[in-house]
Amino acid sequence: MDRKYNQVEKYLLDMILAMKTGEKLPSERDLIEQLGFSRATVQRALINLEQEGYIYKVNRKGTFIADRKLKKSMNRLTGFRNEVLESGDIPATQLLDFSVLSADSTLCKKLGVEQGERVYRTVRLRKKNGAPVIIDFSFFAAFAFEGATAEVLCESIYDFIEREKGLAISCANQVITAEMPTSKVAKLLEMGAGKPVVRMDQTVYLADGRAFEYTISYKNPQRYVLTVTAQR
Repeated sequence: MDRKYNQVEKYLLDMILAMKTGEKLPSERDLIEQLGFSRATVQRALINLEQEGYIYKVNRKGTFIADRKLKKSMNRLTGFRNEVLESGDIPATQLLDFSVLSADSTLCKKLGVEQGERVYRTVRLRKKNGAPVIIDFSFFAAFAFEGATAEVLCESIYDFIEREKGLAISCANQVITAEMPTSKVAKLLEMGAGKPVVRMDQTVYLADGRAFEYTISYKNPQRYVLTVTAQR
């Protein structure tokens, strides 16, 4: 079984590496007929290749060639745009919503602002090479955000805060969980039904200790991976 499975996985991997991102693999039935191996062996190989990030499945549509996963290092605080550029890919941001809110108790606690104080909210869909990777629901304290243009929202808010506002960004508190997305989030991230997303709640601080951003991010784990360097 192991030898047959390895043969199937190697054959499929060679096929995948010769195809382009987004191309559709032959159906499971076609692969079984083409390779002459059992359904269990082919399924096992496909599951392993999906877990390794080479392919992804879309419910009722089939199995497709995955893009390289964007790797996020948890050891440093970097904006999405710079992360993608450093990986040699093309970033893009689509602004889905922008509004001004009065801070509720949750935002007062996260941002250290007073009840009813003005807070700016943005919803942005972040893309790599045209493929949606992350949805950010962000809340910004007015002192750090006022004056930001639509261009800033689609480029780098962190660059604006540091260069235009003259504020030094220091660190972030991040909480990572997994949860089932809403149908809207799943659709925007182009995920199949019944697949969990990676959720990150992040509060970002300036060098003087003030919080200026609270963001809830939903990340497609088929296209995004978090990495941590542990030292002893």
